[in-house]
Amino acid sequence: SSGINAEWPLRPGTHQFINNMIFVSDGMVANPVLTLDTARQFNYSERVLAACTSPDGNKHFMQNLGKLSGGAYELFDGKAKSKWLSGVSRMLEICMEPGLTQVDIRWKVFGASKDNIEQAPLFISSLFNKTRQIVYGFVPNCRAATLLAYVGEQELETLV
Repeated sequence: SSGINAEWPLRPGTHQFINNMIFVSDGMVANPVLTLDTARQFNYSERVLAACTSPDGNKHFMQNLGKLSGGAYELFDGKAKSKWLSGVSRMLEICMEPGLTQVDIRWKVFGASKDNIEQAPLFISSLFNKTRQIVYGFVPNCRAATLLAYVGEQELETLV
């Protein structure tokens, strides 16, 4: 495994940075529990961009590593090495841009219990420029929803 580190200033004129690490692995990690616990402790101040180079590797572990740290995941298929350059370019783009982390949707329910809300996916991964996330909500009597997310330590809120 190896890594690349890049920093992105959160706000112009401040000295707060998000560190980005590109973790390149075949997906076979000696202690995955400890690795995921460490990524969880980063608390979105260190982003791990997990790159798996083997289709036989532990893809679930690599995806979770990216999600827990506010980073991303990319599979580099050995049978399609011609596509590796675009994958590496995308990871480097992510290193240079802010990302939305801790993305949450608050459903505005009128006249019904909030216990009946179903949402898929339940956990929304970090979002970056040129990425999309479709979220389905099965919510009775919902007329609006609020999207909450963080860019670094800045909270964003918008009505969708």
